[in-house]
Amino acid sequence: LCRHHSPTKLFDFETKVCLDDILEEVQNPDFWSASTNYTLVIFITGPWEISDRIECGAGKLGRKTQTKQIFQSLFNTTNNNNNNNTTKTEFIWRTWGSPKNLWGRAVSHNNYVKYLIDRNNIERNQRNQFMGMVSYVDWGQAMLPRLFPPTRIVGDIPPHYGLEARLMFVQMLTNHLVERERQKNQHIPRIAYDSIKRVEEEIESTDYLIYIKCISSAKPEEVIPDDKMQMYKDALSEFCETCRIEDNSNVLCEQKRSYLCTKWKRPYWDALIETLEKHQTCNKSAVIN
Repeated sequence: LCRHHSPTKLFDFETKVCLDDILEEVQNPDFWSASTNYTLVIFITGPWEISDRIECGAGKLGRKTQTKQIFQSLFNTTNNNNNNNTTKTEFIWRTWGSPKNLWGRAVSHNNYVKYLIDRNNIERNQRNQFMGMVSYVDWGQAMLPRLFPPTRIVGDIPPHYGLEARLMFVQMLTNHLVERERQKNQHIPRIAYDSIKRVEEEIESTDYLIYIKCISSAKPEEVIPDDKMQMYKDALSEFCETCRIEDNSNVLCEQKRSYLCTKWKRPYWDALIETLEKHQTCNKSAVIN
């Protein structure tokens, strides 16, 4: 979400649903050329990434590596080019909210993002530089009391939050920008050194197993048995992700495949083959016929 320099302050919206999409964007020189047209760039990621959707690599691309590379690109450019904070573009990351069963993953990633940004601000302060242009709004933590039933703010469809949640982010964003401007004008350090040490200790001690599951390096490629390789190749060409597992069902074939992977820890190739074998409607040829 990007706000123009123009007096109308219009916003441009570009859909990037996965961390690898964002990483590709911030490593593209065209992104940095275009960013000069905006006063504000906001990164808002949805639940697909922490839901291990296949579109986002099913959790195998290494979220820790991806996240670190995203912010390293943001820090390198803003720190090197704007040591005195003369840039007009702010980069803000909105932390994840999530369904209840994914909250552990969301808060682990949120803590890591906050740690990276806070550490960058401390390092800038130690170099006698002004506050950096990369920051975060911890919307996920603020919304925690209203994320889950029975008090969840309901939207138009189950994965979406309602209007109150969106208005809350606008309020938090406004307060955040006003406070950052005050801190810049009065040269107030963004965060103390002991705070970043506390976050490091939390990352190492709290929800460690959940943290490792969500924030990890890239996993090695799955080894497909030789006797299953041809079945897997056939399944790849025949699988219809957007078809329904039954004519009277609301469950998509890709949702069923993803469920087998996330719930029962089945390898991607195995879940794909089983979904096709058990649900004829997931075959593209069946749809055509």
